[in-house]
Amino acid sequence: MSELIPSTKEYILYSQRSEVGNGPTPNQANAVSFYAMGYGEGSPHDLGVFVVAEGVQQSGIAYAKTARAAERVTNIISSEVLDNYYYPLLLFQGQSDLLEVISEAVKTADKELREWSDNPKVTMLLAVTFAKKLYLSNIGQNRAYLVTQDTIDQLSTDHKENGGGDPQHVLGNTKRDLTVDIDIHDFTPNARLLLCSTGLWQDIESNEIDEVIRRHAAPFAACNDLIEMVQERSDGNVAAILMQFPKA
Repeated sequence: MSELIPSTKEYILYSQRSEVGNGPTPNQANAVSFYAMGYGEGSPHDLGVFVVAEGVQQSGIAYAKTARAAERVTNIISSEVLDNYYYPLLLFQGQSDLLEVISEAVKTADKELREWSDNPKVTMLLAVTFAKKLYLSNIGQNRAYLVTQDTIDQLSTDHKENGGGDPQHVLGNTKRDLTVDIDIHDFTPNARLLLCSTGLWQDIESNEIDEVIRRHAAPFAACNDLIEMVQERSDGNVAAILMQFPKA
């Protein structure tokens, strides 16, 4: 195993990419990233909001609708966290409970999908970074991988379908109450964090992901290589966000 190239920055670097491939269009896999740095005395800590969402293919529902649903989910969740946590912090209006804000953001996206006609369903993986902490919430089977100097570990937990292939733990499921689990991790200096849709991890083994990420000093090149590997192997939609944590 090659060494992980250390970061030279005191802030998070990241790259994202989403591709349709040769499969169904428009893209059912969507990604949104936001990262703000605070400067000067009294400035809030750096905050990042990173979301990967994927529309669930269902009989009788057009690809365009699930693609729009996935895009809507990423937009709702990112804007809810910013509007209800970060912007009030910038304006010195007090600091809300970040765990509660994240939970309510996910529930807001779920509520909107439940109200759509045809009831499209979407899986979602959310990472929020603040004050050298990582807050991770997963609904579905998108994955988060942490690559450190010694290992690659899957941080997220897969939520499987039932025996009949019916997606259960997804946004927009009117047959089941949504449970929002949030895991909290300390930053690992120099580590890389990959958020990816099923289209990536189903086609690329974790040892290959590890090798590609270690090969590059910058997230942009590694993220591009991973997406291009998927395009060479399958026709499916894919989305990924790759972050590089600050140096020690």
